Amino acid sequence: MSYARLLDRTFITDRLFDCCSPASIFCIGRTCKIARNAVQFYVKRTFDINDHLHRFVHNPIEFRSMLDRTGAIISGSNALQFLNRKTWPESDLDLYVYKPNYKEVGRWLQDNAGFSYTYRPFHLQAQNFAETDADEPMYENDTICGVFEFRSNEQQDGTHRIIQVIVALKSPMDSILKFHSTVVMNVISARTAYSLYPRATFEESRALVCNPSMDILHDAFRKYAARGYQIIANLSLDDVRSPVCSLRTSTRWADDNMAWTLPLNMEGVVTDRLSDNCPRLEFDPISMNGWEFVVSQFGVASVICDCTYTSVLRYSYTTPSKFLDFLRPIFNGQSRVESDVRRSNLNERYWNWYDFQLPGWRRKFLEDNKITRESLK
Repeated sequence: MSYARLLDRTFITDRLFDCCSPASIFCIGRTCKIARNAVQFYVKRTFDINDHLHRFVHNPIEFRSMLDRTGAIISGSNALQFLNRKTWPESDLDLYVYKPNYKEVGRWLQDNAGFSYTYRPFHLQAQNFAETDADEPMYENDTICGVFEFRSNEQQDGTHRIIQVIVALKSPMDSILKFHSTVVMNVISARTAYSLYPRATFEESRALVCNPSMDILHDAFRKYAARGYQIIANLSLDDVRSPVCSLRTSTRWADDNMAWTLPLNMEGVVTDRLSDNCPRLEFDPISMNGWEFVVSQFGVASVICDCTYTSVLRYSYTTPSKFLDFLRPIFNGQSRVESDVRRSNLNERYWNWYDFQLPGWRRKFLEDNKITRESLK
């Protein structure tokens, strides 16, 4: 049987692609038209985000519309499972949310998710979710200010679905970039799935430690080592010196060439404008997040980023420090104007947000600094 005829049989290509890494699958898709069609058909069925989310919510379309409206994102092991085409039945669904929106997300889970989710308070938390406070003393770190758990009724298999609403202190992406290692730096937004370090994660099965001070370090490392990942505290000298190492020092963006971005089927998902005065965003806000990935001469890695805090932007974004310096004069001038406008009109529906200009600002920054587009597609 010829190569072309093999690729024209779904029962064969499904078994073949199931054994391939993501990069291998897309490489096969570049060999010929028949291979491309086979890969596209496989990807459409295998990376079906709505089917993936059905385990936790009855209506994934409405759930994703809520994610887009609130800026919430999925991360943790659930995002890794989706991109790696695996299922770990014991894992939860972790939602990282902006502090002003966490109650809207929690209410949606209770009222609309299905599975009869109920709020299960931890020690010292308010018994009623409506009375909770995002700023909780039990979370004394620089990325998270609160965690709220919602548990489903008992399922037929005797288990419970658990969704955790994790309130970011600065921004959801800031929390993800401060994770313990690269293996869990994967994100699913309403629009796109991202793996920030796909080659290390899916091709090399390596997890480079980036935040060794975290208290949960040992438990997390044991869990991911049991799932087949090599936990690395330091890169080798060869890796440090290599200009093509997947974990080399670099300025990064969530949508750059070193990341894997997987656009999701948006049929039925509602993407509202940020206000009546703003155009609809034609890009995923997550794609505008950036950071510095720094590896020392001894192979120790760290993630460095600033966060935008301005009345000019609806969302807060992580940025490399030089890009934030570039943005400050823009923010300062416009925020003074917006402050005057908002004092005269308290209805947020008519406020101006300038998130839609971020792609153009980033493009100008890269051009002005003569930065090549190695870091951007």
